[in-house]
Amino acid sequence: QYAQTVARHFRTDHTEIPVKPDLVDLLPQAVRHFDQPFGNPTALLTYLLSRETRKHVTVALAGDGGDEIFGGYPRYQGAALAQRYRMVPASVRQFLATAVAPLIRESTRGDHRLRRAREFLGSGTATLPAMYEDWIGYHSPADIAGLLGPRAQPSAAYLAEPSFIARAFADAPSSTFLDKLSYVDLKSFLPGNLLQYTDRMSMAHALEVRVPFCDHRLVEFMAGISFSQKMGVRTSKRLLRAAVSDLLPPEILRRPKLGFNPPMGIWLKRDLGALVADKLAPERLRREGFFDPAPVERMLAEHRAERRDYSLHLWALLVFQTWLELYQ
Repeated sequence: QYAQTVARHFRTDHTEIPVKPDLVDLLPQAVRHFDQPFGNPTALLTYLLSRETRKHVTVALAGDGGDEIFGGYPRYQGAALAQRYRMVPASVRQFLATAVAPLIRESTRGDHRLRRAREFLGSGTATLPAMYEDWIGYHSPADIAGLLGPRAQPSAAYLAEPSFIARAFADAPSSTFLDKLSYVDLKSFLPGNLLQYTDRMSMAHALEVRVPFCDHRLVEFMAGISFSQKMGVRTSKRLLRAAVSDLLPPEILRRPKLGFNPPMGIWLKRDLGALVADKLAPERLRREGFFDPAPVERMLAEHRAERRDYSLHLWALLVFQTWLELYQ
């Protein structure tokens, strides 16, 4: 409804594309265009959106990069709060991380508040860079070692190697933690995730998508502005909202951030149950040898019981299994 509000405001055409669980039929097509496993389910939505857009135009604009350079992600506000949380005595943070955080049940219906609370408390004793890496990652190297089967065991060198995110933090030129976050995301999340699926899924339909927020002059200019100016305690993208305050309706300027994601948590438990049962069957995983069936079964059980939201973890496994079918 927010897009519809903006369309009415500017008197532009507004088209809604209904998306149902049968979009998983597009999974093999999407995997072929990536040519490698890619775990973000938003890619399928972008595939459909690009297909429909290409029926009308050959070039489109996207807002990728706005969150990274203007401070739009909720995790940035969480990181600001985490700095203050480090003033709480270590013994208290240790208790909350080990005794309270594991008890928090997560929603699989797209409400991320409980997951964020669990992750916030659970990482309360870690360093701030390690905390952030935990928030944006699926699995730690140790988790991966436990998940992988006999054909894919990681080497000791891999487990000892600093992660890509850790190296990005070390390379960040800023001296303050919050200002490092933009640099880390500009080096990792933006090119390796958002721009990756935007480019692959749009070019699958010969649609050229341009990203004006990624103009290097704008990125370089915003890199010189501190995070405290970009983001308020309760307000994300403070500078961007101020810059367009005379262009957009007040209800758009005031609304909270809304992600562009399918309800994968619900679909995996219901509509995609047959797909999960087929591709993640224990005997199949055991035969292929890439994943240990036991941790996969634990994730499935906790997800179905709504103790943990493993939708992205499980979707990543489904994508890998699809890729394996296509290319092995």
